[in-house]
Amino acid sequence: MFELQSAGAVELAFGFRIADASTDVINFGIGKLTPTVWGTQAIQRGLWHLVEIDVSLDAGGGNDGAATIYVTPDGSGRTAGTAHATVGTLNQLAVTKGVLGIQDHLATTTGTILFDGFVMDNAARVQGELDRWNSTIRMTQSGHAFVGSGVIDNITLVGNGAASQELRLWDTDEALGVGGMGHPRIELHTTGTSEIVDPASMPLRINKG
Repeated sequence: MFELQSAGAVELAFGFRIADASTDVINFGIGKLTPTVWGTQAIQRGLWHLVEIDVSLDAGGGNDGAATIYVTPDGSGRTAGTAHATVGTLNQLAVTKGVLGIQDHLATTTGTILFDGFVMDNAARVQGELDRWNSTIRMTQSGHAFVGSGVIDNITLVGNGAASQELRLWDTDEALGVGGMGHPRIELHTTGTSEIVDPASMPLRINKG
């Protein structure tokens, strides 16, 4: 379901298996090319799970790469969780990209897998949100708040200490690349350090996302 890849190989793989076809028991696992270490906790179908992958990449030459997955079922609260499975002594190359989605599966295995709320951090575990259905979203870089039609009740630009901060909001379901300035629906700017700016023309209806 998730891979860290170098230029020419898989350096870390997270996935699942149907451990017992008679009982449909599902386990999450972690490994280098494919998952090789499996958790003993049975994963319940029809329930959201927060899955955190804590990765320490091989520094080069020492085969000291390691990864641990933490699994928290929806409704269990925001907890540190317990280690579901751990793999170590990995010999890894430099990672160039992460790939989310089913990478390798048997054609005879069918079903629906839903992904939501993918985030990453380079310093600490995220440990999920207090409320998974929170209608307030904090964004620190470009991204989609939602895809599809909806209403934005309010937007607040909070300066982080720099004198000049900018926020632009488009009504689009496509990622904007370099030069894709177009005509934003909202544009906010700070003029002083740690300034807070709110627009006047709210709420705002969005058609595409």
